[in-house]
Amino acid sequence: MSTEVAEPVPLIEEDSSRRALRLGLAVAAGFTVAEGMDWSFSFLPPMLAVTLLTRPRCPSAREGLGIVLGMALAMAFALGLTAVLITSPAAMIVGLGTVLFLTFYAQARGVPDGLVFLVQIALVAEPVMAVVDWSLAQALARIMIYGAAAAVVIAWAAYAILPDRRGPARATAAAQAPDVSDPGRAVWQAAARTLVLLPPYAWFVLDATQVSLVCLMVVLMVIRRLEPGMSGKVAVGLILGNLLGGLLAAVFYNVVQLHHTLMFFAVACLAVSLLLADATVRPGPWAPVAAVTFTTFLIVLGLGLSPLPGGSEETFASRLVNVLIASAYAVGAMALVVRSRRAA
Repeated sequence: MSTEVAEPVPLIEEDSSRRALRLGLAVAAGFTVAEGMDWSFSFLPPMLAVTLLTRPRCPSAREGLGIVLGMALAMAFALGLTAVLITSPAAMIVGLGTVLFLTFYAQARGVPDGLVFLVQIALVAEPVMAVVDWSLAQALARIMIYGAAAAVVIAWAAYAILPDRRGPARATAAAQAPDVSDPGRAVWQAAARTLVLLPPYAWFVLDATQVSLVCLMVVLMVIRRLEPGMSGKVAVGLILGNLLGGLLAAVFYNVVQLHHTLMFFAVACLAVSLLLADATVRPGPWAPVAAVTFTTFLIVLGLGLSPLPGGSEETFASRLVNVLIASAYAVGAMALVVRSRRAA
């Protein structure tokens, strides 16, 4: 199963300018709504909207409702499991690690990638937030549900403003069947990714820090795209994309702080998002790096705007270092796991 293409890259044949405009509008609208409503974890609505816009067509009303309900169930499960296991960190690590293994297996077996990614965000973030502050974990659950609803509306609006010129039938026909690994390979892929994610996951559950969520999100994004045995060139591209995304988020954050108005934020966010979206959807050797940069920009900026400790220039600088460390760790740990298996 090829994972060199990041989440924001649409898997459909359509005019790239229209796709880039939809993605740019979705990110700007998602961030603006989150900031205007003073929501925590403001990267969630734009990321959910981008996930929906990677689909081959606009979600129907029934699908939109199902997405919101599915998100509510996923968050209830993650929050409930965390509440039950939080008094026993070892049991929580083992239990949630097992569920994460199942999500990686589902990803390898062709379950819709965007849906799996959202469930993994919940499973990774909820325990860490609960260890730091239970109210933050509850806030994350609420914002994920609100963000899902906002993302559906934003996706509908994006298609209403920029409709698919191919028509519903051709859009549906353009969908590509996902690459599916055989069961044995899927188990190996899921086990490798779980083994790489568990050490930092366990560390931050046992001793959470202010940069834990940034590190875990970056590790999760990298290992989702890393195939066991993937070339070193692709691995370096992932590290570079994460570093560029974090750096761009830091620069953007400090610029908008100079003109601290919602209108300026929305316009600046639209401009940056359009540039990143255009680089992401256009075929070429830099498209995968641009996709990683885009995703990291969303997460690091959103966490910088969140109520988590920090938000200053110094904190953003430390987050850049941690983004780089987390990326290098994920790539190096995956290489070590693969080498250990080959030597066995």
